[in-house]
Amino acid sequence: MTELLKNVYSESFFEMLSKQIKAEILEFNEKQFTNEIFFEEWERLELKQRMTHIAKVLRTHLNQDYSIAVNQICSIIDRHKREHSNGFNFEFMLFPEFVQLFGLEDFENSIAAIERITQFTSCEFVVRHFIVKYPQEMILQMQNWANHRHHYVRRLSSEGMRTRLPWAIGVKELKDNPQHILPILEKLILDESDWVRKSVSNSLNDLSKDYPEMVISFIKKWKDHSEKIDKALKHGSRTLLKQGNFEILAVFGVNSLAKIELTNFKLRTEKISFGESINFHFELKNLDDTDIYTRIEYNVYFLRKNGFYKSKVFKISEKNLAKNAKISIEKAHSFKEISTRKYYEGKQKIALIINGVERQVFDFFLLKKK
Repeated sequence: MTELLKNVYSESFFEMLSKQIKAEILEFNEKQFTNEIFFEEWERLELKQRMTHIAKVLRTHLNQDYSIAVNQICSIIDRHKREHSNGFNFEFMLFPEFVQLFGLEDFENSIAAIERITQFTSCEFVVRHFIVKYPQEMILQMQNWANHRHHYVRRLSSEGMRTRLPWAIGVKELKDNPQHILPILEKLILDESDWVRKSVSNSLNDLSKDYPEMVISFIKKWKDHSEKIDKALKHGSRTLLKQGNFEILAVFGVNSLAKIELTNFKLRTEKISFGESINFHFELKNLDDTDIYTRIEYNVYFLRKNGFYKSKVFKISEKNLAKNAKISIEKAHSFKEISTRKYYEGKQKIALIINGVERQVFDFFLLKKK
């Protein structure tokens, strides 16, 4: 059984953390700190609740002056880097939580702390709260961080400004004024770090859901600059590609009007049970006398509780289909239960998408196991 993420906050973690705090703050009471962490409701707390609880307990054990307290946190981080790890440390996201809870009124000290902390653990969620409270100051700060020497800080400048950052608070200023993030993306699309460029991709993909023309213009500007940049741009176009946007498909060499014949599209069965897969087969033939770069996808229309359908596009492959060539493809889509999707008994639909154009649609039935 997969271990719950919230259990990263284990007794051994707090034993390690307590020793590091004690090394920086001699008067720190390790036993009292641990007892306050593991209070009677601890086991009921979820991940974010645990982070908040730890930050609140930590506040009572650090200096009462917030500016000194965040410097103590930075010293603890420096010690951890020396003794343990200098990489990304998920469990220490309790430190950004501390800044969010207790530093929102102290812009100068908090921003200085975030710049240091984000080189150790993610601060993309906490900066959103500062953007909401100090929009003009933070937009300038984020743009300045795009030039930082450390790639974690540069990544923060992009990731923290995403218009649809998952699990984070929404920021109306960013959603309504996407031009704030463009200077950052223009700078970081050229970044040497794959991790930074991936954040640019995610930002572009977010923007494409509300401002597709802006993203298309950006991609056209930077396309063919280098192989790495093209890869980032294509990843940032994934929503537009799955939507079958003809303009963006053409940018990446896919002709939606290409002469490709679809034949023998068949479902292996019209009824499956929960946990099984729907298997299907089809053939494609290039009817042109030149090669055709071909994007092959399928769309599943999942029945919802209200009787309506919610579709999701899945990619099969992209390949060069030689002139007059014919290919045969077998594919299966699983209806195994997953945490991110709930299935409902009844008629489902599946369709093939060739170069952004949806073709044949078939119905099939999902049944409960007897």
